[in-house]
Amino acid sequence: MIPTTRISLFIAALVATFVGTPARGQSIFDTGEKAEQERKAQEERAFRGSVIPMGIESGAANDHGRDTRVFTIPVMCAGHKAKFTWSGSGQTLITASYAQEINATINDNPDLKTFLGSDGKPLFHGDAAVELEFAGKKHSATVFVIRDDQITPGVGGIIGYDLARDYQWEVDPRVPRITLRRAGTPARRKAMATLPLKEEDLELYVRVKLRGIEEDLSLMPNAPYVQAAEKLQEAWNSAHVGKPSQERDVNGMRMIVLTGNRDALALSDDVVEMDLAVLLLADGGTGHSSLGSSVLNRFVYCVDPKRKDVMLLERVEPAAAKPDGQRLPAKQPASHE
Repeated sequence: MIPTTRISLFIAALVATFVGTPARGQSIFDTGEKAEQERKAQEERAFRGSVIPMGIESGAANDHGRDTRVFTIPVMCAGHKAKFTWSGSGQTLITASYAQEINATINDNPDLKTFLGSDGKPLFHGDAAVELEFAGKKHSATVFVIRDDQITPGVGGIIGYDLARDYQWEVDPRVPRITLRRAGTPARRKAMATLPLKEEDLELYVRVKLRGIEEDLSLMPNAPYVQAAEKLQEAWNSAHVGKPSQERDVNGMRMIVLTGNRDALALSDDVVEMDLAVLLLADGGTGHSSLGSSVLNRFVYCVDPKRKDVMLLERVEPAAAKPDGQRLPAKQPASHE
């Protein structure tokens, strides 16, 4: 028979191995309590994430009643500060001038030479390996180097899905601000609606119904309007959907304005949007339709690439417009800290 004292010593050794040796006067239960407190503190820090004030790349808080603002975040690379548009779709881009500023080596990329601008010239100079810093972290990436004339002046690049997918991002257009958390962080707020997402080719798609036709629209907050690809336009024609109430030319592109229930955008059974500005793409049948900022900015919304969903947390009250055309700021949010 093994003496009781030896059994006690054996158990004590196991406890010391797995939970550590308690300090004098401290029980192992105190150690477990502290571990639980630390776990909760870590969860709290993870939920708070990194809160980043956003700038405005383009658009207005009240553009004919729609919030068409496209937002930027501050980015640092090789000690050089810049504003990058927050997209969360596609590949991360930098401009040729910013590549020169940070002394990046631009590599030849034959695949990019097939992408041409309206002038028939290549859109990209090539690609470059860089380290972009935002949200207090450094992110190594291979970025595409795009012509300066393809991006808003003063903007150094666009944050794409290749970097954004590591994060859960919550956008509040009223401030405006973005909160970046670890992808998969559990939600704490009840949503108006939670919409499933599909990931494909560095894009996140949400299934909606627009003008009575079901279609997958990519999330594209770096574009101000809803965009309808030719495939969706043909589906409208086949379904004999009537002409929209308004149509006009915007920088050489056709835009329609959709009003009323017949032309509504159904994000879910309970969330139906009207008064939509939609660009009609001439893409030769190869493009895809997308959901722009003028719809997304109607909500405080949270995208989680790991859970594959977007939560519409609350509806945003539209900003008012002054009689002289100046824009008033949107209503400020209540604190949820």
